[in-house]
Amino acid sequence: YRVCLKNLFQLALFLYKKNLKILKAIEPFVGKGIVKSIGLCNFNIKQIQDILQNCSIKPAVVECECHPYFQNEKLIQFCQNNGIL
Repeated sequence: YRVCLKNLFQLALFLYKKNLKILKAIEPFVGKGIVKSIGLCNFNIKQIQDILQNCSIKPAVVECECHPYFQNEKLIQFCQNNGIL
């Protein structure tokens, strides 16, 4: 069980670092007009802060879970404060 959780954490960390590299690789396409905007899905506040600090183009939108039983108010407020839909 512990090995499984450790491996899952390592995989999540790998994918997260990979996301920063992917977003940086997409940025030139935005500048050329090939890609209109960059969006994120299922990112938390810390991850979005890292992206805002490490990437030159701010994400236009963040898709996240939001419904009456889980309103995700902190994430939504953070995105609104940073001009992200």
